[in-house]
Amino acid sequence: MRIKVSIITVCLNAENTIRRTIESVLSQSYQNFELIIVDGCSLDNTVSIVREYISDNRICLISEPDQGLYDAMNKGIMFSTGDIIGILNSDDFYSSKRSLELIVKPFNTSKDIEGVYGDVIYIDKSKSGSIKRHYSSKYFRRRLFIIGMMPPHATVYLKRDIFVKFGCYSLDYKIVSDFDFLLRVMFLEKIKTIYIPSILVVMQLGGLSSSGFKSVFALNREIVQSCRKNNVYTNICLVWLKYIFKIFEWRYLLFNNSYNN
Repeated sequence: MRIKVSIITVCLNAENTIRRTIESVLSQSYQNFELIIVDGCSLDNTVSIVREYISDNRICLISEPDQGLYDAMNKGIMFSTGDIIGILNSDDFYSSKRSLELIVKPFNTSKDIEGVYGDVIYIDKSKSGSIKRHYSSKYFRRRLFIIGMMPPHATVYLKRDIFVKFGCYSLDYKIVSDFDFLLRVMFLEKIKTIYIPSILVVMQLGGLSSSGFKSVFALNREIVQSCRKNNVYTNICLVWLKYIFKIFEWRYLLFNNSYNN
């Protein structure tokens, strides 16, 4: 039996990007998926655009009030029926038609694999699509959680059993519930994951964790709070060390500064 992938897309007033997100899913070479779109009662044309695709029985729309981004993600996860689950937000899209194929392959190769992750690139919102950051997981190790590092959340796909066993995203945080969740399952529980050495997702700058210095300070503060809550030692100075690792990302930009889908 082929592995079924559940893709959770959370959106709010995303009329400018939601179509591209949906089209990137529909264009995948691996077609055994469901796309669950969780809308927080958008006031623009987001819902109307999504409804254009509802005739495809793999696409489901939930549109109702929620308690924020992570509450919406939890709703999608609880509603999902796939064997593996991942998040593709409304500003994101797959980098190629083979992204899902690459994601599923390790699960088919080994029954012991419980999760996968890969690379993302961030682009600006202009028509040029200039690459602003290459977020690579090549050098990621579990111990780097103590300085606030984690694999790109948009590339993380986990077996359903992980959510059943360890729960979903905490609503105690505004920005770092994805970090908190991965800290629990990857660092503390040490689930078996594998790195996919490919760019899987393209993201636009401007999300909760990439919207200026004020957000950076808030993010780092919440990371420390999450570690303390989970009895993982860190401090604010250690967390700021993660920015040294961004030097490795800059090298990529020296050779490639635009992205065309």
